Amino acid sequence: MADVRPFRGLRYAPGVVDDVGQVICPPYDVIDPAHQASLYGRSPFNAVRLEFGAAIPDDDEARNVYTRAAEWLQTWQRSGALERAANPTFYLMEEEYEAGGTLRQRRCLLAAVRLEEFDRGAVLPHEFTRPGPKEDRL
Repeated sequence: MADVRPFRGLRYAPGVVDDVGQVICPPYDVIDPAHQASLYGRSPFNAVRLEFGAAIPDDDEARNVYTRAAEWLQTWQRSGALERAANPTFYLMEEEYEAGGTLRQRRCLLAAVRLEEFDRGAVLPHEFTRPGPKEDRL
């Protein structure tokens, strides 16, 4: 059985971010360059900076989209834009989206899950992962 527990999540601070719609973004593997630029323009706290940051021509091993994402995260925490929850919590999320012309709704539970050996079958992989994005994140 999977070990599932609450965790102390990071949340945008009210008063710093009052419209969550300005700071959320879709998963990185569905963001094209034009959408990425649009998300950057919505707010200096838009999660696209963490999820799918813009590449710069002189990026290298020491300075790149991943090191900048870490810097953004640390800066947002230090500035108070992101706050860590005081207590471990399970987070419930509800999303509405359109797929194939049909409005769909998904309810999710966000929790910490202990990593398990794949052979145990306690935690199953995402069913539709593509090799390119998987290699990039590894």
